[in-house]
Amino acid sequence: MGLFTGSQTNVPQPSGKNEAWVLIIRNKNRADRFFYDYGKKDRVLSAWSLAGARLFASFKEADEMQDELIAKGKNCYLAAVGLGL
Repeated sequence: MGLFTGSQTNVPQPSGKNEAWVLIIRNKNRADRFFYDYGKKDRVLSAWSLAGARLFASFKEADEMQDELIAKGKNCYLAAVGLGL
């Protein structure tokens, strides 16, 4: 699992239907970027703003993608976005 596992007490939990998850990648300059997709030669593509980010409907899918990014050596974390947060 990624940064959030079932044994931790501060694991973010879905609060309702109007929620999605995004992956935020911290680059070498300590600037946060939003994960978008994989590009040529399996390189990670990122967006400057939330508008360009890939939204994950389920926590499980976002956590699996986070595991892949961590395996590639990326420093990333999950954030919940949606209405009423």
